[in-house]
Parts: sequence; structure tokens; C-alpha cells
Amino acid sequence: MSRYTIADCYEVFLDQPLKDFENESVRAYVCRDNRQPELPLVCLKACVFPQPRMQLLEKFHSLSRAMPSVPFMNLQYYGNDYLSSAKDSKSIILIYQRPKGGRLVQNLGEKFTPWSEEEVIDKLIKPVYEVVNALQYKGLTHQSISPLNMYISSDEKMQRVKIGDCLAVPAGLYQHPFFEPLNYAMTEPIGKGEATPTNDLFALGASVAYMLNGGFPAQMDLSKIMAQRLDHGTLALYLPRGLQNGRLYELLRGLLHDNEEHRWAIHEVGQWLTSGRQASPMSHPPRRASRPLSFNGKDDIYTINSLFVEMYNSPMNALEMIHKNELSMWLKNGLSDNHRIHQLDDLNTVLGSEASGAERLMGVFQILIPGTPFFWQGKFYTPNGLGIAFADAVFRNDNVESLSLLLSSSILPYYLNTDSPADTSNNDDSHSSNQNKAMLSAKSFINYPGVGGGVERAMYYMCPSLPCLSPIIRNHNVISITELLYALDDVGRRSNKPELPLDNHIISYIFSKESALKQSILQNLSSPSKHKKIRGALRLFAELQTKNRIKTLTGLCKWFGDLSESVIDGFKNIKYQEILRKKLQASIDSGDLSGLIKLLDNKKAIEMDANGLKAATSEVRHIEKTVKAIIHLSDMPNHYSERIGQNNAMMIAAALSFAVSGIYIFIKATL
Repeated sequence: MSRYTIADCYEVFLDQPLKDFENESVRAYVCRDNRQPELPLVCLKACVFPQPRMQLLEKFHSLSRAMPSVPFMNLQYYGNDYLSSAKDSKSIILIYQRPKGGRLVQNLGEKFTPWSEEEVIDKLIKPVYEVVNALQYKGLTHQSISPLNMYISSDEKMQRVKIGDCLAVPAGLYQHPFFEPLNYAMTEPIGKGEATPTNDLFALGASVAYMLNGGFPAQMDLSKIMAQRLDHGTLALYLPRGLQNGRLYELLRGLLHDNEEHRWAIHEVGQWLTSGRQASPMSHPPRRASRPLSFNGKDDIYTINSLFVEMYNSPMNALEMIHKNELSMWLKNGLSDNHRIHQLDDLNTVLGSEASGAERLMGVFQILIPGTPFFWQGKFYTPNGLGIAFADAVFRNDNVESLSLLLSSSILPYYLNTDSPADTSNNDDSHSSNQNKAMLSAKSFINYPGVGGGVERAMYYMCPSLPCLSPIIRNHNVISITELLYALDDVGRRSNKPELPLDNHIISYIFSKESALKQSILQNLSSPSKHKKIRGALRLFAELQTKNRIKTLTGLCKWFGDLSESVIDGFKNIKYQEILRKKLQASIDSGDLSGLIKLLDNKKAIEMDANGLKAATSEVRHIEKTVKAIIHLSDMPNHYSERIGQNNAMMIAAALSFAVSGIYIFIKATL
């Protein structure tokens, strides 16, 4: 089917893709609002994972309605929807007002005629300033500002860029490092996390430099961009060769700071637009040592930044240098840097002698360049992005052990510092503090081997907005307990469903959302007995059905009905088994899991069945004992008449015992 309607009014043309709005994780299609057919729209279909920026969807939607003239793609609708009548794949759908024209550039590597100062100011700086100013007013960041995500009309009267989507993927996932401050540019793309608004201003400055250069600067080697920026400074590397003064030079001096403290704020850009505000004094270049440090085959390392690059390129040699005390000696004798020397001493005290090389190297990197992302086993992670990076590792089953060690390390609490009083000074700091505390608590789940623990529980604990990534229901993009139950209900109607309606992901997801569930449920779920596990799962989902006020879950009831044979076989009373099988279908048809509990997990019936089995077993043992006694007496040389009398008595006792056992079992079956 080439068309599908969402929310009764948005018609999506699945046979008309829009490649200019797509990336590896997002598909885009032509869309039409049947209430406003003339309005050009684009429908974006996001992946289940990497997950969109869920916590920002409503905020961007509200901003789009309140300020429709701001030059960024206007968000008309968002929802967790299917995009086909087969309903085989659910995901976040974003419907935007489509900008006129195409991308500003199709490929960041292309070369073009550099823009003039007037073009840059009118077509680029002014509209991007409007967007960043509006976003900052709402406490939002874009994190995808670059010429590759800008659209411009071919109509000369409307030639102002419009900024594209930033919600369909995690923050900054596909942002090129050229347009990010160093601390984000060196981070793993999946693990950047939410940034501050000044990151968008850095991206504005980098975009201006890009357009003035007619592409990437000729003097820049993209394969060594991080090292070059650390060695030479971002501004010096990005500036066009002919731009050493003037109005745009002052703007770039204010924006292209890797240190956020020195970077212009949004009001300073506004002052520059209106009155040509002069840039603040440049930050000092890295201090040169009085003597070089020889490391990693280089004899001319004079600055902290140059050393940082070489240590990153060769971490094993870096550890050897640290253990030999060469770093401390160079800081003392070459740089006279007593502050860093004291920090190294403090680090050694915190870590002790048993710390791993990865922990020690992470601490040293933080001391050399404060504020850098956490360096761990060859990769960088920001505190805000560590949770989603861990989720990505679990999802791909790659690098899980490494990140688990980081979360369990003794050095992480030292740098997260959740006890700072400033943590609660405003909402952003409070949110960051909560994230830090979640990361520090995650290790207790990682190291817990039982049901409800493990890496899955840690993942959902650190990323509360994450969908349930269980293979059983992944295509349903479950983002709430209610959606989880409906997704399992849908799977339960199929013939190719798994044996059980839960796995570690589902259990962890439920317990991350529901903290007040009964401990007895966990005990049954962790039991080696199959029918106890089924009973535990049944009680769990029945409790969730009641709590979420869902009337019928026929598919899920059918699933448990298919599983019930092993539970029914667990009863030893044959008559009771027959009664259960007769009543089972009626309970399935009702769609009420509580009804199945009354049949399959009836405590009174289970207790009576166990007592009946115990009594029957006792009777059988008595009969066996009686028979053995008869056989024994028959072998004794007693008088014939005496043996006959004893044998008859024994036979009568055995018959009475069989009769009593039969009556007992019959009574139990009818209860």
C-alpha cells in the first residue's frame, strides 16, 4: 500500500521518499495534511534505536505552534505510530512543514565559491541567531546546526537558510566534529548527550567559517582534526586565510572557543548584529615548557595539549610514562605546574595501588585538560551521554564489559561529584545530578546476578525514556507499560511466538517502571521450576493489567493458555486436571489474566493437591508394608488355619485402604 493515514488527517506517501531529509536512522516521505492540502510536509520515520530525543518532542511542538515564523522546520505532529496497514513496525513519527528548496550543501566534503560577508550575515547568521535565541528562551538546544542540515530556496527573495530536524536521532549523533567544541567532537557519536546552548553558537561560528572558506579549510587534515585543533587552536585552524580583521573576524573570535567559559553567549551575538560588539580578549595559548618531554618517539613535546594528543594515540606508553614518574617530573621541572602535581598526588590517594590502568589514565587525562570527556579504554564519553552509550553497547552486544567496568570503577564517583551543593541550583543542574546518581547506582544492578538485575536493568535505570528493546516486542517501540501489555497481546495472537512472554529485557523494563511489585513475583520468576516461572509471569502481567485498567488481553491470555499444560500437569489429581482443562477456554476468551490465576495459581487448590498427594503416598506405603507382611507370614511354618486367618485379615485391611484412598482422591477432585 503506497499511502497511509496518521491521526485521521496526515496522508503519508510511502512511494515518494525525500532523500534530502534522510540519514542512516531516519526514513522520509512526502506528506499531506488533508485539512491544508497546499501545505508542503515531510514525514520522518525514526528508528526504535538509536532512540529519538523523546524528552524534547512536546517542547519543540509547543515552540513550533507558539513561534511559527522562526526559521527552523516547524513540527506539526509527533506520535508513536505504525506506518503501514500491516502494523508490523511501530516507531516515532515526526511530521514537519517542509522547507522550500534543497540542502545548502549535499556533501560537506564538496568545494564551492566562498560566500561574501553580506551573504553570510543575511542568509546564515541572522536566521540561525533567531533559531538559537528562540531555543535558548525555552531551555533547548539543537545540536545539529551545520550547512548539511540547512535548506535554502532558489528564490532570491527568500534566500535565508532554514534549519532542519534535530529530534529524530540522539543529540548530535550525525553532527560532524568540525561543528562541535572539542569536548564533544572527540566523544563517541552515540554518547554525546544533551549539551548547553553555547554548543549551538559554536556550530554557528563553524558554519560561518565553512561558508567563508568555500568548504573545509584547505590547511586542515580531516583525519587529524582533533590533533590539529589541540595543537594550533580551533580559531587559527578555521579562519579563512584572508580574514584577519573586520566584523566577521570579531564574531569568529567570540564563537570559536573550545572553552565554554570564553565563548560568546546568545545576547552577545545579538549585540554584534546590532552594534558590532567587539570580541572578548582571546584565551591564552597553552603554556610552553622550559624543556621538552620525550614521549612516543617525539622529542619536541612542549605543551600539555601536544602531550594529550600523543598519550591518546598511545595509551600503553602513556601508562608506562606515568608509572615511571616522568609526567610528574616534567610538570614540575618543565612547566612548574604545582597545581597539576598536587592533583596527581590526590588521584593516587583516591585510586590506591590496586587501580586499573584504565582508571589511572582516565584520571590523568582529566587533570591534564579539565572538562574533557571521560577517556576509557580508547574512547571518550561525556557524563550526560554515558547512559545511552551503555544502552548502545547492550543493544549491539559490543563493548558491554568495558563500559560495565567503567560504571563499576572507583574513579567514576570522584569525577561525577553528585554531592555538590550547586547540583540543585537550577533545573538543568538538578537533571544532571539525577543522571549522575543514576550512573553511580547502576553498578548495583550490573553486579546483581538474579532476576531483575544485570546490564539490562542498569540500562533502563540510566535511560528512563528508552523503549523496551526485547527482541520479542522491539518492532512495537514500547515506551510505556500499557504499550508493553498491548504489544505482548499482539504477539500472543501469532503462531510463531516465543515460548515465554518475557525475557531479561522485559523484566528489567517492568521493574524500572514499577517499583512496588510484590517480592513473591520475583521469587517465582527466578525459580528453576518451569510451572512456577509461568505462574510468576502470569501474576506479574495480571497485576499490571489491573493497575493499568486494561479490560481484555485475549492474545496474552491465549499465550498463557498455551503454556498452561505444564502447569496443569503439575497437579497430581487427575480429576482436578480435567476440571481445569474444561474451564480454561472460558478464562482465555474473557481476556482477564486474573481469571487464569484463579485456575492455574489457586493457592488453596495447590495446597489441597499437595496434601492429597501426601496422603495418597502414605496409603501406598502402608499397602506396600501390608503386602510385604503377608508375604513374610506365608513363609512362616505356622498352623494352616492360623495363617489363613491372618492372610484374610491382611487382605481385608488392604482392600479397605484402597477404598479409603479412592474416596479421598474423589473428594479432592470435586472440591
